[in-house]
Order: sequence, then C-alpha cells, then structure tokens
Amino acid sequence: MKILYLGAFRHSFSTENEIARALERAGHEVTRLEESEALRATISAAADELRPDVLLVAKARFQEAGHEWPNDARAVADLIEQVRPAVGRVACWLFDLLAEEFSPARFDWARTIAPACELFVTTDGHTAPKLPGAVVVRQGAPDEIDAEAGWPEECRPEEYEGDVLFLGLPYGDRKRLVEACFARFGQRFRAVNDCRGPELTRLVRSYRLVVGPHWPHFAGYWSNRIYIVAGHGGLFAAPPVEGLSAEGWRASGNYLALPRDPAAMADKLAEYLHCDLGQLRAIQQAGHAHARQQCSYDCRVAELLALLSDAPSQP
Repeated sequence: MKILYLGAFRHSFSTENEIARALERAGHEVTRLEESEALRATISAAADELRPDVLLVAKARFQEAGHEWPNDARAVADLIEQVRPAVGRVACWLFDLLAEEFSPARFDWARTIAPACELFVTTDGHTAPKLPGAVVVRQGAPDEIDAEAGWPEECRPEEYEGDVLFLGLPYGDRKRLVEACFARFGQRFRAVNDCRGPELTRLVRSYRLVVGPHWPHFAGYWSNRIYIVAGHGGLFAAPPVEGLSAEGWRASGNYLALPRDPAAMADKLAEYLHCDLGQLRAIQQAGHAHARQQCSYDCRVAELLALLSDAPSQP
C-alpha cells in the first residue's frame, strides 16, 4: 500500500515518525511530507504523482493554513477535497485531548475535519463518540530506547539518582503537583522536560518512581506518558483513568495507582517508597514488558490498518 503522510517529521522521536517506521516495517511504502515546509500546491502535486492508497495526516498543517485551533480547519477540509480525486482514502490520526470542556477550539477543529475523512482516529476515547465516524487508537511505546541500559543492580535507594521524577512541562494544574512533590521530596525530586531517546531510558531508570499528571482528567483519555515511561523502563505512578484496565494496565501489577489530589499524590508516592524494593522492581519490569509487547507502534499500526481495510474508498 502507498501512503502519503503529512505530519511533523523533523525529530526522530515524533509520533508521526514512530508511525511511519511501523508502517514501513509492515511492508508499506510511506512518503513523508514535512508539514512545516509543505504548501497546498506541494501536497496536491505529491498526491497527483503518487496516487496513494491513503493520505494520512495528523493536524494536517501546511503553510497556508493558520496553524491555530480551529481557524485552519476549513483550509484543511478544502485541501482534503482538492486531493480526493488522487487518493483512495483520507485518514486523520490525531493525538490531542479534544474534549470540548477542555478546549472548545480543538473540538471545533475535530468536528470540521472528522466528516471530511474516511477514517478519523483519535487517542481521546472521551470525545470519539461525539464525532462522526471517529474511532480510538492509542499512541504507543517509543522505538528509540537504550536497549542495553540496566537497572540499579541492588534495588537499594542509594543506587538511584533520586526518588521521584516528573516528565514534561508543569502547565495548568500540574504546577500544584510539582510544587507538592518539591515540598515532600526536596532534592530527591526532579522535573525534566525535553529528554528523549536513549538518554530518557537512562533517566527514568535512575529514579525510583516516575509520576504522571493528575490533570487534565477525562474518562477514556490518557496521553502517551504511560507508554513512554514504561516503554523506557521507568516505574510509572499516576491516577487511574477509566479504560486503562481494558488495555491491560493493572494497578500494583504493572503500574502504581495514585489519588488525584496533588498533596495526596505526594503522600502516596512517599508510601510507595517504603514498599519492598523487589516488589516494586517486579511491577516496573512488568510494565516495561507490557508496553513493549502489547503497546508498540507495530501493534497500533496493525489496528490502524485493520480499520483502514474497512473504510470505504472514493469511487
């Protein structure tokens, strides 16, 4: 199958690159178009030349689009209509929280784009039922890890660089979580942003626990953080979300459950730090195995391809 993929490919760790590599491993021909450089005419010409079976997009940004939610939705829908004669199916696979209660602009964008596609795929199980024809396929565990990295050998606290790690920007109510962890753990807590690839493998394994955010919280939606942390081999601790268990995530089995109040989260993290280290290591390694075996991008792409096979083609 020939796939023309419009997305953000500048960084090897981008979700679009993960998906593209998995599609190629599955035997498909993928032509990447970098959205930050693509013109409407460039995209149309590529579609005319390749005659792809699928045009796959994420946010479907290009230079003439406004790069804003939801202002560029009409331009994206017009682009889809323009290239339709040259492509078999149009699929959008989007990775953001689209809930209207969280971001009316994102929801309006999705409400415009979903009916323009044969397949609209989202990681947001909360919002999917509110969008025409939307289906859920999650993000996955990353490819770029340090496969040779080990864990601290003795399972002793002094073997670790710190106790609790937070990954990402502490925006919105996440600031309260970071503040609560700093207050509780002091220098044994660290917040890190923009660490990727093999370096991230070594980082998450050098902390005893990696805490996930409590906010935003919507049943059926979670970010890729659980896949990133567990996929790199960290011990993930976060408030449970409805739907996680259906995917095989088991509290105290392959991740650690927390309450949703930041101060209570910090207290529970401190409680976990007093648990048997061997038991925590077993949970950590079970999460790593589950992420790598059941939540890889090869698994996700297999889901996507099955959905595509059922999607109607243009006459």
